[in-house]
Amino acid sequence: MHTRLTELTMQLGDLPAARSHAQAALPVLERLGAHDDVAQLRVLLALDAINDGRLDAAEQYLARIGPPSDTLHSGPMMAAIGRAELELARGDAAGGLRRYLEAAQGLRAMRWPGVEPTGVEPGALVGDAVALAAFTWHATTTDDLATGHDLFRAALRRCVDVMRRGGAALDYPACGTVLFALGAWGLRDGRQAGPTVREAVELLALAQRFSYVATIPSLRWARVEALTERRAPGALPAARADDDGRRPAQLLDEARVLVERLAGRRDDVPPGHGSQVPLVAEDRQRHEDHDHDEPGEQRPAHLPGDHAVVGQVPGGGDEM
Repeated sequence: MHTRLTELTMQLGDLPAARSHAQAALPVLERLGAHDDVAQLRVLLALDAINDGRLDAAEQYLARIGPPSDTLHSGPMMAAIGRAELELARGDAAGGLRRYLEAAQGLRAMRWPGVEPTGVEPGALVGDAVALAAFTWHATTTDDLATGHDLFRAALRRCVDVMRRGGAALDYPACGTVLFALGAWGLRDGRQAGPTVREAVELLALAQRFSYVATIPSLRWARVEALTERRAPGALPAARADDDGRRPAQLLDEARVLVERLAGRRDDVPPGHGSQVPLVAEDRQRHEDHDHDEPGEQRPAHLPGDHAVVGQVPGGGDEM
């Protein structure tokens, strides 16, 4: 019960209540031996502490999460995201971004017994998306900006692929997190082949309707809201005011058309259904001859088997 209430109160933005429910759930899960669920809740508490500026408390929560083992799967991968955010919060941009790339690679590499990998698992989607969001706010060097472009390409290809697949099991919060990251990077980047400001605003509005994972500091709505207001004053409130009450499943075609349009401007998004998406590290060499534009403005779900994606509560049932 407390675990479910943690999820609901986080979605509503009532962080004190979510914190209270998570703390109440921890001893129960510990007695049950639910080690991975305990680790995931500790990560959520660590992310809450980072958002609240309690960095030492966040470090203490993360320090209690060990490496992957037979009983620890999602928790350590989520903790890697938490440690990246902690370094960013302490002002170590280079270290935080490096940790984010490692965390994204770990999430892409996660495998579950009996589940055939597709390259568009929720963990892979969220891993690339949250790393891209972090680079949106913190990339300043030429190398970091190039990595950000690689992450954008990889995230867009994954998003196109998963939306082409569709299906009742589509993880809307994971897809929404990708839409958020694509929109945020598009607002910062401003390349001709990237999203226009209007398209970036549409991506962000859809991300919110898809209940994207907003608990991670790099994915906080207030950050992208401020960036959007600088780039297109009033556009995001107007897009949200146009909300017609449709559920995420009813918006899927609209989102698919938008990402397909973005992909159609590029020559590095494979056509067809079910394509495998290469890792970011493998991607740059193949595409370095295609993007010679100068950088634009430099402004700073759950997995198969009921394992949660970063920022979601264990067993919370986020699919809609």
